[in-house]
Amino acid sequence: RETLELSIASKAMAIRWLDLAKKSKRKRFHDRGEQLRKQIRDTLEKMLPSDDWFFGREHRMEGSALLDESKKLTDDHQIGEAELAVKVRKINADCRIFTDEVNEKLLKKRAEVESDISEANDKIRINMELRVRDLNRRLEETRRMNEEEEEKVRQEEGAVSSELFARHEESINHIEKMLSNETQKAESEQSKNETERRNMFSQEERVMMRSITDKKRQTKLDIERIQSNTRFELEKVEKEWRLRATKWLAIAVRKVEVKAADDLRAKAAEEEKKKNKKKIKRRLREYN
Repeated sequence: RETLELSIASKAMAIRWLDLAKKSKRKRFHDRGEQLRKQIRDTLEKMLPSDDWFFGREHRMEGSALLDESKKLTDDHQIGEAELAVKVRKINADCRIFTDEVNEKLLKKRAEVESDISEANDKIRINMELRVRDLNRRLEETRRMNEEEEEKVRQEEGAVSSELFARHEESINHIEKMLSNETQKAESEQSKNETERRNMFSQEERVMMRSITDKKRQTKLDIERIQSNTRFELEKVEKEWRLRATKWLAIAVRKVEVKAADDLRAKAAEEEKKKNKKKIKRRLREYN
């Protein structure tokens, strides 16, 4: 089974799209609620107490109660969102504190590592300088002794043999090689010490950085969970109210429409009656 690997930019875009989709869904839910509340208000304005004989006082009062309940639901929703925002800020603050503490520990640890490396390198350098100083003394002493021996041989035998020159040169080269090796050895020891110490720190750093990543991931999950639970409870009560409000509105709107149609017919009949009266009066005048 193949898994889709997304780049960091693609993941960020997907998360942003998901957040926008959730916000859009919440907005649509809110807008539908506002529209339902407006429909109830508009319908109640058409249901006058004087028309209770038609609409029924109980039915009209039920609509008023639904409207009052909707205001409380709106207040409860705002309070719930405000409390939710406080909890989210607290969770984010805890995450920031944790992240700052870990970063502070990292900075302190990095400074300690650099100090340890510097201290160890200083010891290596000092030991190397002491050995080099000792070897330089040996080198000078060897040169002096070689020169004395060559001078003695020259006085006794008239000339210094090539074998003696070669032996003396070899003794000098041996010490010079030791001097060169000391520098290389010190540099190698310093490099090894730095590499080992920094590798150890890199492992510790990865663990600490992973703890920050895990904390941020857990923070995001905690926020999503608390947002989901809070909004679920708020929407649950809102949905139950909307169900009752929709049922009431369906009956009320139908009654308002029927009443409006009846009023229109009554008005038309009244106007027709007035016209008929005018016709009768005109005919009477013509007859007289």
